[in-house]
Amino acid sequence: MKKIVLTAAVVLSFLGGHAQTTVQATEDADLYTTRAERFSDSAGALIQKEYIRVGNILDCVIQVVHYTDMINGTRISALRFTDALGKVAILDEDEISALAISMKIIKEKVLDSAPANYTETIFRSRGGFEAGSYYEKGAWKSYLKLRWHDNNSYTVMKKGDFDIFLKILDNAKAKI
Repeated sequence: MKKIVLTAAVVLSFLGGHAQTTVQATEDADLYTTRAERFSDSAGALIQKEYIRVGNILDCVIQVVHYTDMINGTRISALRFTDALGKVAILDEDEISALAISMKIIKEKVLDSAPANYTETIFRSRGGFEAGSYYEKGAWKSYLKLRWHDNNSYTVMKKGDFDIFLKILDNAKAKI
């Protein structure tokens, strides 16, 4: 009898811990989910996705994506980044202008400065995409990071790539 009770207690504690871990993983995934991704994954909807390539920075392809619910006609748009490893980041439509403004500020005010210490300037989207610059060893380095906690999702931009990126963002806003 004691063995049965002990076994049941161990099994129940394992299942409780596993369920809690699953709930936490789901909450973390929701934390980094964009509005466009939630719309695209809507149950009971027929979603059409149209991908329009607007440019690339090194190995990172940038596309505007139009998501349309074919049943009720609702449509939203987003910006999609895909690197050579197949990692993807999505920016909601309302974040594209904020990214463009942030990149212009970095270009006009940040990249010309020479801080005494290591310094970072970062734009972060609700989906976990990052774009920014950091000052280290006497030079600014600009980057795109497709996944918030993934150090293998960086695209480091050269100085000339920054201007190209700004043009791509303007082009993307025009296609939204």
